[in-house]
Amino acid sequence: CDVLDVMLRLGGVLDEGGVGATAGYEFDVVPRNKHFNVVLALMAHSNRRLDEETLGRARWYVDVMERLGKEERERERDGDEFPMRRDLPQTHNEVPSENFLMLEERDGEHYGGEHNRNEMSLKSSAPDIVTYNTFLNIAAKAGQPEMAEEVLEGMIERSSAGEGVKPDSFSFNTVLSAWSKSKSPIRSRKTEEILHRMQEMADNGDSDVRPDRASLTTVISAMTSSARHDRMAPIKAERIVERMEANKESALRPDTITYT
Repeated sequence: CDVLDVMLRLGGVLDEGGVGATAGYEFDVVPRNKHFNVVLALMAHSNRRLDEETLGRARWYVDVMERLGKEERERERDGDEFPMRRDLPQTHNEVPSENFLMLEERDGEHYGGEHNRNEMSLKSSAPDIVTYNTFLNIAAKAGQPEMAEEVLEGMIERSSAGEGVKPDSFSFNTVLSAWSKSKSPIRSRKTEEILHRMQEMADNGDSDVRPDRASLTTVISAMTSSARHDRMAPIKAERIVERMEANKESALRPDTITYT
């Protein structure tokens, strides 16, 4: 986190107080999304308990990335170049080495779903599907299903308007898991609503969010643990299991975890 913050300050993205700077980029060290994603992944997989401070820090990084992404889109719309991020690493007129470019082309990690990186995505600071799915994982581990769902809804809304990043099944399943593991008395209803949202989007042609075995098993778990708050929940869970058993697709048939 400290190294990333230094890059943000040196790049003129933030001032010394940690707020947005108004000046242009001072040095060509503005973090790209892969730098942010590495830090977020380390936060998600930390052995330490994910507290509110860690969650707030992660959310702040995502907010900074969204602001940088917005600036990039505005520059692109106006026909401006991205001299620093298009040609990193570069000092004045120095051209990047071939070895550096080869390392860039080789880098294509992803956190859930399919993802192809083109030249501009390698140079962008805007959040991608890796960013959002990692943050959703952080929110889930921090026991904040409301925040996870809020971010998911934002992804759906922006992508429907032709902006931002479209969620995939990993995004939905992470939010389902967040609600299922929560102690909230409405966890059964929430997981059912999210499952219906997935199915509705899939029926409208979005195959990337089609419910899978993990989706259904997570909803079943939430329902069976909510009998005290919702007497119909176990019955609904049993109906889902019956539909899974009757499904012709082996990938959607129940497994040992489903019956646990």
